Amino acid sequence: MAKACIYSIEPVEHGGVPAKVRIAKNILDRYGHEIDILFTATEQVPTGSRWGKLLYFLKTPLPYKAKNLTSTNFKGTAVPHYPLPIWITNMLPAFIARRAFANHDIHFVISGSNHVGWPATKQSKPFLVWIGTLYQEELAGRAARGNEWAKRMQSGRNREQLDQQEAHIFEKAALILSNGGHTAQQIQKLYPFASDKTRVAIYPVDTDYFHPSDEPRQPFLLFTARINDERKDALTLFNVLGLVRQTHPNMRLKLTGNKPADYISKILQDSGQADYVDFLGPIPDADLAQLYRDASAFVLSSNQEGLGIVMLEAMASGLPTVSTKCGGPESVIIDGETGFLVDVGDADAMATRILQILDDESLAAQLSENSRAFAIEHFSLQSAEKNILNALRDVYPEHFRD
Repeated sequence: MAKACIYSIEPVEHGGVPAKVRIAKNILDRYGHEIDILFTATEQVPTGSRWGKLLYFLKTPLPYKAKNLTSTNFKGTAVPHYPLPIWITNMLPAFIARRAFANHDIHFVISGSNHVGWPATKQSKPFLVWIGTLYQEELAGRAARGNEWAKRMQSGRNREQLDQQEAHIFEKAALILSNGGHTAQQIQKLYPFASDKTRVAIYPVDTDYFHPSDEPRQPFLLFTARINDERKDALTLFNVLGLVRQTHPNMRLKLTGNKPADYISKILQDSGQADYVDFLGPIPDADLAQLYRDASAFVLSSNQEGLGIVMLEAMASGLPTVSTKCGGPESVIIDGETGFLVDVGDADAMATRILQILDDESLAAQLSENSRAFAIEHFSLQSAEKNILNALRDVYPEHFRD
């Protein structure tokens, strides 16, 4: 048995990164390895008064053993999220990791961008990186939708340091796994020194769990993601619903994920579609799988995605999908065959494609069949986990023998 350290974000229940962490945990458990996780405790910082935040930092040791890490059942080491420049925040766990995880044999960085992997570069041991997007692309996507913090991060010392950290981690990594073809191409373009060690490892989806149904579909569009993330482009999403309802007045939009922030509620009210939108919040996986089977179409209106795991689940469920050309979707959606792709922000084009699906049963059936077959071939548990296991074997052959 070997000791493994996973470097990641806070292991909450929902989201693509925690889902990838669980995939890695399943593989490591299968080979009997002991797992620790090192993460920055962003979710535990109070969001109220300054006095509350000050008390948190005064009372919180550095580091501390985290408890109640949801369903992941990890032994966790949490690093408090101190109010420091972000490039210093990324480096802080390195001082902890050098001692705490020096005797670990396997080091696996799993996140959206790769910055949580900075401590792994200080271990003098090989490590893997499994990411979803380049951080500069994520910042650009947020900034394009008015996020002031993202705009600040795109200039000055923060941008310089973040770019240097990203490049350093790619340089030191033994192997880089990308969620999809788009991010892999961007890594190879911007960091050519990493080309030979970059692979595509699409997130695995349980195609037995997410599957089609023979029952008639219901009149609602489905969106499953963090709607409060500016990159999801809520305005376009609500405008699409309004356009579709001009010919299908009973059509609704159902959203799962987080509860809407105040600014999302205002966008919805201004769109005139508030009476036709249902915010379901976080829901159990079984209910989510049923929503995929019941919906008329899946809609992804983002302006930037490294991949889009929810889109993979929709495809596995045979749910016709209409997405923007925002990066990741182009690597799995074949336009007109496994779904439809439209330009970012083009509500008219998205509504037109949805109406085609609603009004043409044979087209909807063909898209459903094609997307289901594509999912089974390219990102089922069997095919996708094999990619992760092969990567672990290539870097740590002594710890993954059958």
